[in-house]
Amino acid sequence: DYIKCFVKPLVAAIIMGAFVLGAYKLLIFSGSNTLATVGSIVIGAIIYVVILFLFKTFTKEDMKTIPIFKKFM
Repeated sequence: DYIKCFVKPLVAAIIMGAFVLGAYKLLIFSGSNTLATVGSIVIGAIIYVVILFLFKTFTKEDMKTIPIFKKFM
């Protein structure tokens, strides 16, 4: 499925990028570039996964192949 494989992840990546940029701009006021960079990367990863779940990009079969999700399924 073209939409599931390409369009949804692309839209999720664009949204994630906006969140990362916003998080970086907020965290840079902490005075630490390292904190701002690492913090925005962590926030970006969380946002990306959440958006993929909201878009229903993953199926239960897909999640069963990921070791960490086996504990919850």
